[in-house]
Amino acid sequence: MERVYKREFSVEDPVLFKRKLHRFLEKQAHFFWLNSNQSQRDIYAQYDLLVGWNPEEILLCQTEKGAFDQLRNFCERFKSSWKFGLLAYDLKNDVEELHSNNAVTVDFPPMAFIATKNLISMKGDHVFVEGPD
Repeated sequence: MERVYKREFSVEDPVLFKRKLHRFLEKQAHFFWLNSNQSQRDIYAQYDLLVGWNPEEILLCQTEKGAFDQLRNFCERFKSSWKFGLLAYDLKNDVEELHSNNAVTVDFPPMAFIATKNLISMKGDHVFVEGPD
């Protein structure tokens, strides 16, 4: 079993920390950046920022057909990993007999997920880091 590194620390300037972190992540092949943008309206939010990178594996579905079955298998294989992903609107076609002929203006796959090895979360000025030791 792989050991996991966990560390917590505070930063003086969360905005500067985010900017530097984003610069670092731009050099990575794959990462997910979920930022609350300092929203005060979501009383249930646990994080101001949640970032995953350095994927153990990537799930990239090129068609809607069977995408949810692939996601279920992916989640089973990586139970203990954080998973980040995107779901395209046209996945509705795999759930119901619905079809649309809208123009495709963004070239995203129907579904893409990563199981990450590294995670950074922030709440206020507190930063939490997890990753392989």
